[in-house]
Amino acid sequence: MIVPKNANANNSDNAIIALDSNAILEKYGIAKKCDVWFDALLAENKKLNLVSRETTREDLKRLSAESVLPLEYSQQSSFALHLDIGSGGGFPAFPLMLTDRIKRTTMVERTQKKALALRRILGAMHMEAGIIAQTFEEANLEPSYELITIRLVALTPKLLVPIVSHLAIGGIFIYYAAPPPLPPAMGLQVKTVRYSSGPSSPVKELAIITKNR
Repeated sequence: MIVPKNANANNSDNAIIALDSNAILEKYGIAKKCDVWFDALLAENKKLNLVSRETTREDLKRLSAESVLPLEYSQQSSFALHLDIGSGGGFPAFPLMLTDRIKRTTMVERTQKKALALRRILGAMHMEAGIIAQTFEEANLEPSYELITIRLVALTPKLLVPIVSHLAIGGIFIYYAAPPPLPPAMGLQVKTVRYSSGPSSPVKELAIITKNR
């Protein structure tokens, strides 16, 4: 099952989405593209731990499905500029780029070896993206982005402020975890999505944060 397009995009609720990885990857036309990407990722993973060595292709498929799930709630058909902070092994940046919904992605990955591995994966995939081998705070970024994503990075108040300052009006910030309390004065609208990949899988959360002013 996949959540209906743009369903209940204003507020969080208690519903738990049953996420079918195969269905959502097929829906966005990236199932075969992901297989090619997994080959490149796993080849690099033999040299450097981009993802856990115990990670299977089914795990990678699930992570890719989780990466594109927020698109189900987006009113925008495409994004001109996308910023991914703490890109690591390429989630969620690569699955999102493979959908062709993003014109240009910039990945910020402070670990030099991981940044180099991401560049090699891009080359193997014949894809283009910007990669900045610095911290988010050090990086020379565009003034604003229509889409900003973070996974496996703690969203502290110190980090939230510059993220929001780089988010375009009407743009969305996807945080792949339950959101912390957000100051009302920042003019942010939050939709929390709860989902599970199966009866024995844990319930996870992600936050889709829209900048209204």
